[in-house]
Amino acid sequence: MRPRIEVENVETALEIVARGHADTIAARGVVHRLAGQLPHRLHSAPLRPRLYDHFALVHRRHTTLSRATRTLIDLATTRLRQATARGRQAGP
Repeated sequence: MRPRIEVENVETALEIVARGHADTIAARGVVHRLAGQLPHRLHSAPLRPRLYDHFALVHRRHTTLSRATRTLIDLATTRLRQATARGRQAGP
């Protein structure tokens, strides 16, 4: 099945779902974070097989990343590791 519409904002996607117009795929962490704001008739189900995202930072050889860019990478890496650890604790 091919997507018929794509939105950039997860809250928008969930609003469309709440109105009964579509289904969506959203990260478990986002669904948990927004749980108190979602209509009670919505529910989530795990994907089988699991869906994984891959991230990469590409830059030119022999260049030095700015302090701000290095800080952003450190923050993102820390947050992704924390999210991964929470996901493992929650189980399948």
